[in-house]
Amino acid sequence: MKTLFVLCAALVACDHTKEAKRFLEGSGYSEVVVTPSSGDKVDFTAKSSSGQRCRGTIDVDDEDNSSHSAICTWECTKTDWKNCFARGQAEEKSASASAEGDYAIGCEAGDGACCARAAVVTKDLAKAFDFDKKACDLGDAQGCARLAIAYEQGIGTSKDLALAVRAADMACTRKVMPACKMSGVALVTGDGAPRDQIAGLDHLDKACTSGESFPACTAQGVLLVEGRFVAKDPSRGHHLLRLSCLKNDAPACLALGQFVRDRKVVDPDGETAGAWFKRGCDLGDSLSCKSAPR
Repeated sequence: MKTLFVLCAALVACDHTKEAKRFLEGSGYSEVVVTPSSGDKVDFTAKSSSGQRCRGTIDVDDEDNSSHSAICTWECTKTDWKNCFARGQAEEKSASASAEGDYAIGCEAGDGACCARAAVVTKDLAKAFDFDKKACDLGDAQGCARLAIAYEQGIGTSKDLALAVRAADMACTRKVMPACKMSGVALVTGDGAPRDQIAGLDHLDKACTSGESFPACTAQGVLLVEGRFVAKDPSRGHHLLRLSCLKNDAPACLALGQFVRDRKVVDPDGETAGAWFKRGCDLGDSLSCKSAPR
């Protein structure tokens, strides 16, 4: 509750609407519109300093004390959509079902962040795909990353590996490291993209060294140990797989166990294949469990 003392000249009636407007503007509001209500009350609409639309009442008591209370909400309409993302976030926090509608309005107006968030909150897979496609077209990195997965797995659309790789490459360019893993493997193998070994390894290495996508370390490690599509380097491949396994990537533990068992790599610390299989099993990998010592 904010308080203002309104000074009125003796024997002269106060103009409450002017005083109320002056008070609100002094409190950081803009676009203030005030209208007399009843008694010492004045209704108002205004915009807060953070851009929210507010409505409320000014109360002026007998002691010339003026105070106000206001309800403020973000505007989100087709003609005033710039705050749709903020209002959508507020709706999400209150578990309101209208968040998707707010994001959709912003998305339709060309806000990529709104499109991306609408894809997350909607329960309709086809709509989620459409939202992510538009988000990606508008340059939203996470939208591109989810679009890649949708195309790869056929979620909300038909499977299309070429389009999946294209979306993943766009997300990777915008520093979404898990997407770099997908595009990197595709570029190295030529599966879904024209083969480009140098660019593919660069994507995988960037994702792996970022610490944000250990599956990229796993993919790169397997390629290096097996010497498929790239120059064979079992030592570096072992190092990457060990790093990824110890960071809890179960497929890396499985691959490492298989390579040690089949003598494709030599563990310098003497770790056995069974130890790697056991770790993979402990991480929930069923194939590792089948090979783990009992």
